[in-house]
Formats: sequence, structure tokens, C-alpha cells
Amino acid sequence: MDKLKSLNNSMKTLWQYFTPTNIVSFIIKTLLENKKDKQISILEPSMWDWQFIKELIKIWYTNITWIEIDKNIKINQKENIKIYNNDFFEIKDKIWKYDLIIWNPPYVKNTEIYNSTKELLEKQYWSINYNLYYYFIMSSIDLLKENGELIFLVPINFLYNTLAKGLRKKILDNWYIDKIIDFGEIKIFDDASVEVIAFRFIKNKNKLKKNIDILEIKDKQKRNLSWDFSLEMFNDYKIEQFNNYNTIWNINKKKENFNYKKPITDIFDIYVWLVSGLDKAFLIEDNELLKFNKNEKNLVFNFIKAKNSINYKDHNKFNKYIFIEQWKINNEKELKEYYPNIFNKLKEYKEQLLKRYWTKNKKYWEWATIRNLDKNKWYKEKIFIPNVSRKENQAFTYNDKGYYISGDVCALSIKKDINLSKEEKEKYIKLLLSNDYTKYINQNVPKKWNRKLFSYKFLESLKI
Repeated sequence: MDKLKSLNNSMKTLWQYFTPTNIVSFIIKTLLENKKDKQISILEPSMWDWQFIKELIKIWYTNITWIEIDKNIKINQKENIKIYNNDFFEIKDKIWKYDLIIWNPPYVKNTEIYNSTKELLEKQYWSINYNLYYYFIMSSIDLLKENGELIFLVPINFLYNTLAKGLRKKILDNWYIDKIIDFGEIKIFDDASVEVIAFRFIKNKNKLKKNIDILEIKDKQKRNLSWDFSLEMFNDYKIEQFNNYNTIWNINKKKENFNYKKPITDIFDIYVWLVSGLDKAFLIEDNELLKFNKNEKNLVFNFIKAKNSINYKDHNKFNKYIFIEQWKINNEKELKEYYPNIFNKLKEYKEQLLKRYWTKNKKYWEWATIRNLDKNKWYKEKIFIPNVSRKENQAFTYNDKGYYISGDVCALSIKKDINLSKEEKEKYIKLLLSNDYTKYINQNVPKKWNRKLFSYKFLESLKI
């Protein structure tokens, strides 16, 4: 029992999680398509999760290379299987190129990557600010032969994260995407909640395939790993190949064609956010406001939150928050003397406020992140939308009272210096609030755990 516990702890320390056999079997059957040549060269860069290799051996693939970083694992040499007990990034430039690279790489935040691995990455890449699996994909590209294939099981977020555009560029420079399996909300790993896709990329830019085949699980919210997966459980459709690494790669099925061509950023400013880092400390109820002096009332503002979002409507719902701009109050003595009620409220949360993630070089009475404050002040008319929504048809909401926006919404306002008549401005606002435009954004928005992600990057990619 102690040995097993030690082994499990080692697994978690090295970010190792087994991929369920039924998932592996379905991925291989669907993406590998049982190639006739059983002597193709195969690399699996993480022997711990060797489910993929076991399945390949069952169907008579034998020319296999394993790599495993964990020195505690006993490795039994097998015929025709070459094994390296090293860090992948230490030896990747010393091994041959392969016809197929297949596996489920570790998903590790850049802040949690081993220092020894970071040192290797610093020598090989321009930045070490990415999730570790990004580097595995980029390195695997370089290890593929021409016409070689990569089959990976990875988080879906590299399709739309801003930080992943370097990875997306690497893909477009070398490969085309052949097929993607979207497993939706199925919780594949017991100790890791992450929405994953499996994909097949092919390293041959000269034979570019026009479309990408998508398999989308029909019941996205059902999380049952006991299934015997089959093609009948998936919707099957095609999307156009991705061609721009700077934009979101959306795998949603297109149901309608919309005749929107002008970039939305030609007309609208898009902006985020004012983030408190601890809302309950700054939230003010009406009975509290009655006790505030004049100075204190000048530091209370109306904020729009995601919960205030009502489709299409011009409405007056808001929350009142204490909002103190940086450097407005120089020290705690000044806060206590001139703003006593605010001081008494915030001191209750002082310890928590000082521990906020974004608070470097800031005082505890200031908000954690202040972005686009000038735009929050300039624009009275705002069209806003929650950053995350489960609504079937999430729409924009309109407000013309000059309220500030909080960190859980994105806002759009017609550009201040644009040369448009009043009628033209109204036309664009009505367009964003229309039923047709609501259909357009909901059909194109990326999703994670069945939540729609109306990020700044997504809104920036829209047309009008």
C-alpha cells in the first residue's frame, strides 16, 4: 500500500495521468485508421502513460521509441522497442525523425515546470511563458518526417488562447489539420478537470486539405467514461482549414452564413476591465452609503457586472463599489482621516486584499487591475457582454448611463473620433443588439466546459 501511495505521489509530481483505455482505443481507431505498414517509426515521448503504445502493439506496430523522464520507473527492454530514460527536451535533438508521434502530453503551467526542464527550454525557445504541452507539440513538429503524422490528446484552449498564437503559427508553417475529435465535457482524468480534444495533424504543407473533419460528442454535458465509444455517438461535420494564427480557431459547426464583412474594430472600441480582486470588500449597500461623508461618496461608482446582463435591453441595473484610483490616497493615515467609513470597511479585509494575485506595488485599498480606465470614463454608451455564459443565445446588453464595467464583462463603444452621423451610430448599435447578430456571435463563439467564452480576442475577430 505504501509503495502504491508513493507511486501515485510520484505520478502527480511529474504531471502523469493515465489515459483511459476506451479513449485511447477510440482515438487510435478513428485517427490512425489502421495503417497497412506496421513498420512505420513511432515515438511516444512519455512512457508512463503507455496506453497508446499498448494499443499499438496489440495491432502489430513494433518499430516504437519510448521516452520517460521518471528515473523511478523500471524499464524492461522489449524487442524492436527503443527506450530512453531522459527528459524529452534533453535528447529530442539526438534522436531520429518519425512517421508517427502519438501520446497525451503533460499539461503544466509555465510556473510549475521543473527548473531543469526550464533551463533546456530557455536554450531552445524564444519564450518560456507557455504551458508545457505547447513545447511538446512544437518539438514534435520538428521530429516528424515529411508526410508524418502527429496524434495528440490535449486541452482545447490552444485553439483560442492569445498566448498560443506562436504554437498556431508553427502549425500553419508546417502542417495541415486533418481531423479533430471534440470530447466536450467528459471528465477524462480523475484528478484533472480539463476539456480536451484529440487531433491529427499531417506534416505536408504542399498537399493542403481544404477542410477539417470534426467529430463532436453529441451529449456534451454527460460525463460517463464507461462508454464504449463509437462513431454513432458523435456529430460529424466539416469546417474550413485555419489560415490565420492571430485569430481564434473555432471548431463550431456553421449553421448559417452571415454577410458581415467589415472588422468590428473599424467602428467600435473593445475594452476590459476593472478588477477588484476581492469584490465583497469593495461592494457597497445603500444602507452603508447613507453613512458616508462627501469625500467617501465621491469614491463610490456604479458598475456593470455579468449578472446585470439582460439580452438586448437598455436597463439601469448596477452594483455600487468603492473604487480608488492608484495614487489618489497616499497612505493609510490619509485613508483613515478623510475616509473613515471606507477605512473601517476595508481594514476588515486587509489581510485578504494584500494577498491578491495582481497587487504588486499597490496599496490594499486600490483595485488589483485597472485597465482602460480612460475609456470607462469617456464612453457613456456601452454595449457589453459577459466574458463567460451558459445561455443558449447570449446577446449584447445596452447601457447609456456611463457605468463602469467590471472584470467579468467586455464592453464595446463606438469610437470617440470616428466620423459618423447620429443615425449611422444608432444603426451600428441596433445591429449589435439584433436577433441576427445574436445568432452570429453564438454560432462562432468558442466554448469550454459548455460555457461560451466572449473574450476580448473573440470580440476583436467579429465582423459587422
